[in-house]
Amino acid sequence: MNDEEYNGWTNHETWATALHWGNNESLYNHYRGAMKELDNIRDFAAWIKDETKNLCSTAYWWAEFGRKRPDEVRMMADEIGDLQRVNWDELAAAWLEEN
Repeated sequence: MNDEEYNGWTNHETWATALHWGNNESLYNHYRGAMKELDNIRDFAAWIKDETKNLCSTAYWWAEFGRKRPDEVRMMADEIGDLQRVNWDELAAAWLEEN
């Protein structure tokens, strides 16, 4: 295990993203639906990245829903931290493999 690995994932940010997407039924069902439409890791990884960035963005919530982010989403964004450090390909591959 290198210094970056965290609970079997590339780093803490990737682990936290997997944790929140996998432990929230709405998010889990959302990505399961996307998997049916996207047939390769690259497209699915890009989709996960875009969806996570949107969900974590305060501006997105105001523009799309006219409200601030729910506390649960704010906590998710805080836990994930730096989205640029998330290994999107690793997430996509793991999720496609398990389903």
